[in-house]
Amino acid sequence: MKKILYISLSLSFVFSQNIFNNENLDKSTEDLTHHHLVCGSSLFTDEYIEAQRVKMQTYYPDEYQRMLLPPRLNKTYSLGMTQKFWVTVDDGNGGEKDEEITAQLLAQGTYSAIWADVNQIGADQSNIDANTALEYLAFLEDSTPSTSFDSTKGAHELVTQYFGSAPNKDGDGIIDYLFADLYPGAAGYFSPSDQGNGAGSNRRDILYIDVFSSQSYATATISHELQHLIHSNYVRKDLKMNEGMSEVASYIAGMWNGVRPNTYLSRVGQVGWDWEGGSEHYSMGFLFMLYFAEQLGFESLLKFQETAATGWNAFQRVLNVYNVGLNYQQWIGNWHIANYLNNKSIDSAYGYDWSRVGRANASFWHTDGYVPSTPATILSYDANYVYYSSGADSLPITFSTSGIPVNVTSIEYKNDTLEVKKIENNQEYIVKDDNSTVTSAAFIVSNLNNTESLYSYKSNGANTGGWFATTELAYDDGEVDVFTQSDGNTFGYLGWGGRLGWGWGVEFDPRVSENQLLSASINMGFAQDFSSGSTIPESADKDFDLHIWKTTDDNGNVENVLPPIKIDGKARGITGIGWVNIDLSSYAEQLTNLGKVVIGVVDDDTLGVYFGMSNDIPVTKTYAYEAGTLNSISNYLSGGATLDGWNFMFRTNWKVKNTTVPNLHAGFMQNSIFNDQLKIYVLGNSIFNNDDIEIYAENQNELMTLNSLPLASNDSIRIADYKLKTSGGLDIRATGTYLYSNARFDTTFKYSVGLSNLSKPLQISSRDGVYTINLNKESFSEKSFLVTGKNSYTGRNALDLSIVHSDVYTTTPLNKELGSAAHIVFNAEGLNASDYSIGYWNDDQWKELISYASIDGKTINAHTQYLGHFALIEKGSGSSLSVINESIIPTEFALEQNFPNPFNPDTKISYDIAHSGTASIVIYDILGRKILDLVNEYKTPGKYNTVWNGNDALGKPMGSGIYLYQLKTNTFSSTKKMVLSR
Repeated sequence: MKKILYISLSLSFVFSQNIFNNENLDKSTEDLTHHHLVCGSSLFTDEYIEAQRVKMQTYYPDEYQRMLLPPRLNKTYSLGMTQKFWVTVDDGNGGEKDEEITAQLLAQGTYSAIWADVNQIGADQSNIDANTALEYLAFLEDSTPSTSFDSTKGAHELVTQYFGSAPNKDGDGIIDYLFADLYPGAAGYFSPSDQGNGAGSNRRDILYIDVFSSQSYATATISHELQHLIHSNYVRKDLKMNEGMSEVASYIAGMWNGVRPNTYLSRVGQVGWDWEGGSEHYSMGFLFMLYFAEQLGFESLLKFQETAATGWNAFQRVLNVYNVGLNYQQWIGNWHIANYLNNKSIDSAYGYDWSRVGRANASFWHTDGYVPSTPATILSYDANYVYYSSGADSLPITFSTSGIPVNVTSIEYKNDTLEVKKIENNQEYIVKDDNSTVTSAAFIVSNLNNTESLYSYKSNGANTGGWFATTELAYDDGEVDVFTQSDGNTFGYLGWGGRLGWGWGVEFDPRVSENQLLSASINMGFAQDFSSGSTIPESADKDFDLHIWKTTDDNGNVENVLPPIKIDGKARGITGIGWVNIDLSSYAEQLTNLGKVVIGVVDDDTLGVYFGMSNDIPVTKTYAYEAGTLNSISNYLSGGATLDGWNFMFRTNWKVKNTTVPNLHAGFMQNSIFNDQLKIYVLGNSIFNNDDIEIYAENQNELMTLNSLPLASNDSIRIADYKLKTSGGLDIRATGTYLYSNARFDTTFKYSVGLSNLSKPLQISSRDGVYTINLNKESFSEKSFLVTGKNSYTGRNALDLSIVHSDVYTTTPLNKELGSAAHIVFNAEGLNASDYSIGYWNDDQWKELISYASIDGKTINAHTQYLGHFALIEKGSGSSLSVINESIIPTEFALEQNFPNPFNPDTKISYDIAHSGTASIVIYDILGRKILDLVNEYKTPGKYNTVWNGNDALGKPMGSGIYLYQLKTNTFSSTKKMVLSR
């Protein structure tokens, strides 16, 4: 054990201070176990309605003849009665057809009536039965959630208050809400054809709601579609405005769980005003109309609805009525600024009142002031946001356009303030302020025209630093702590006692790669400053060597970052004991962008230097330096005493910034037993600012703020527990900043959740539609949650991606063995499908599944016995893995003869499905009239059985006789006879 000396705190000393001079929630949640659900009303244009009638006349002539007959309209209705309705459903070939269904009246009020397809009332995963019908009616007529504008009013009263009166086509003053299995993609719809008398018109005020969305989402859809019906009673506005108003209607009615304001904000510049029907278009329309209503007052919505004009002409008229003093293009420009700043304290026009609205993502992000000419495109009435996270001070920048012009606004951030300025096209503009440093700048490039605009920009600035803050790293509270030995002696200062070339070091980590070490502060005293050194002559030296080391290996070997700095305390008049500050700013070039360093003090003579001690943190950051290496200080006391948790009172000051462009990644681990429980990970490419990060989870419209914590060993990972609620969408949203960065991130990761209930097959698709997995009901022996997502593995290096030619899609629980093989489909767009296979990651390497391309070459298909990670790999690049017993996968479609036959009371029908798709089995009487749909669902390849109990769709027993049963898929049809003998 080396001999070291310590100085007792019982000795008197004087403290002196000396300075050595040497600083930013679609239709968002999709029920992907059945449909990709959005509002279908935008589909029903006059052109579409006419084309559908021609289609029905051409391909379904019998149904079309019935469509020409006027519907039966009763004077009065009674609960429980049934009636026929025409509904737009899936035609089995990726399109739509009109089909007549039988519906039952389940609830009726003063303004509303709830009807439902008799085949869907109380069916598995259906959102409609006698009880829920009463709940929907109560929402419409009695009260709305506490989140609505007035919870004492029903949605009907609220929506008509803000959007106007509904039409009354059938004269009964009641709006009918019909719950049915709608065509794929529709959560609900309103068809203008019902306000006319053409073929297939129900000739009444009716709205259609899909039965396979969640009850919560169906409620939101009700208020959304109600606005569409009202809108048809007035001069039509713009389609995006119409959809935006319907989203606002759901918001007013308190059903903002169906509204996603931020989907557009994550894709600004790429959406535009033309209607394409994606969730980002609903989001854009909603934000525009919400901003409009918040700025002018929500009563302005009714004024807009009642304006006898269309589109932007109607909007301009309302602006004139309210004396805004802006034309609609200037208004759009302010809206673009509000989408980025979202801060009404700067200007009332630059933000939103609703707290769930986020901020637009940067379209282009630069960490340096020099950017060569960059061309870009903005779609109509959209915006780009060009952000400089550093190098913005004295930044010359030019925006250029030819043809369609753009409007450019600069936002210049200056410490705690910002300034908004309009700048000119095709002229150099310099970001500069003589009184303060501009730390960062954003440029809002607005396209205020109805066609796309091309522009370019270039900047010639140099990176002038753009430091975010000055921060001190310390392990003490400023007070010297006393160490007590086993013999009762105490001391507060510790040193080597003057061993030439020996010393101490304290480790510091600036944590971010962009930094500058400004100074070191040390609580210290020379030997002659203590009473025990009173015999040392006044002429004795007071000096030492200050080192800044980097460790070179795990053995404590070090190298100097710069040559040792000789600190001569006597020459600088240091007296007493206390804090000494050492300015290092003159070494800025060598001390910039350091990683972890050790600040060392080494004796250069036999007169010792002693350092104050602290035990304010549990981790020891202090080392003993001897013979060129660092060793732990913990066991350097004689007698076996330990210094674990003790540190010397060294401090460092740094300039820091973080210009990392956020690139977040998310993953999850699913509990193998309690599979509704997830461990969610959010991984950053820099250190999270723990004081400014929020993580939210939303499962089928239920939003929760998660209690997330940093992973103990990595500040770039946040972890949280979450319990799944139901099938549908799962959105994980992370908002906040990185440490020492003023650039916000707002990123949402979208997954799909399926619940296997053992009663029917399950289909789950990734949210981008690229990957689909189809599971038979025999796949599980108990109810199970499955989660599907893109690139949702828990580490960036967790998988070997060297042979992967697609994103990695995951379905959990990982490595779960299925009772029946699942069918996987990958979209092969842009690839030669025959060259690729689907690979399965088995925790060690990619295994190549037996894969085949579809006939049209658009998809790649395979079967798997296990859940986990899947991706496209080149054929032959992975190890082979045979997971299918070929005998259980039919190669051809087939319909078997029912058994028994004749039968009473029921009979089994067996059939084979060779390719995935929608399959139906329909029962007809001998005259070809449909009795009921026995099967109508998506089927994966396999052998199936179903049973008919001899009853019709209403449960009424059929009489003895000959009946027909028909199996029909997209590519196959077969019909057989059977005999019912009562």
